[in-house]
Amino acid sequence: MRFVILLSIFFLNACCALSDMNVSFISNILPVAIIGEKYHAEIKTKGLPISIMYVKIEQKINGIKIVPSTNGDVSRWYVDVSGIPTKVGEYSFWVHGSTVGTQCPGIDFKQKFTLSVIKPKYNN
Repeated sequence: MRFVILLSIFFLNACCALSDMNVSFISNILPVAIIGEKYHAEIKTKGLPISIMYVKIEQKINGIKIVPSTNGDVSRWYVDVSGIPTKVGEYSFWVHGSTVGTQCPGIDFKQKFTLSVIKPKYNN
């Protein structure tokens, strides 16, 4: 009987050791934005269910709003990046969050993203 209990404990805990305990993003690169043109991108996660995802402060950088949101499935968060940029440059921000902890403890994550804004190319 003791053996069965120990074996059960091992298998329950082994799930944590054997699973990939990482949060990754579908894309780590944001599309380039163009001054004066409407911009929209979503930063989505894959892998472990997310309990919360946030940007340090809901930011507005160079006419672009960066807002975390969920699509109704609370374990699937995304960050909405949208607006009309006004200046050329590279603008960075951090996305932070935590995974759901059930049998295994949740983990914290953070990822830096950079948005490049360029001048429009006009055809003569």
